[in-house]
Amino acid sequence: MQLAAAGAVVALLALAGVLFLPISDDDPAPVEIAMTEYAFDPIDAPAEPGQDLRISNDGAIPHSYLVVDLGKGVELPAGEEGTLSLPSDTEPGTYRVICDLPGHVEEGMVGTLEVRSP
Repeated sequence: MQLAAAGAVVALLALAGVLFLPISDDDPAPVEIAMTEYAFDPIDAPAEPGQDLRISNDGAIPHSYLVVDLGKGVELPAGEEGTLSLPSDTEPGTYRVICDLPGHVEEGMVGTLEVRSP
């Protein structure tokens, strides 16, 4: 009986050790980008190939975040957030970003995404 109880304690401790081991995460944290009328914050966002962009629409109307040369973007209703994942083979460089909804570029809703080597 004591041997079974000791075995159960050892098993629980081993399981607890497995559950609480630190997890290695080599992925960089998402880049946070906010959209409002009529701006991106930050205007010039840094990112790495394969990184996620967490984009929130903090404005009162719909907005989009379109990385023009990559042809990738997300359109969000007011108060919503979404994620845009950069392809892992994205070449380092400066990419133009716009809100492609009618009239928003003309209102100044433009910026850049600076993709840097990891």
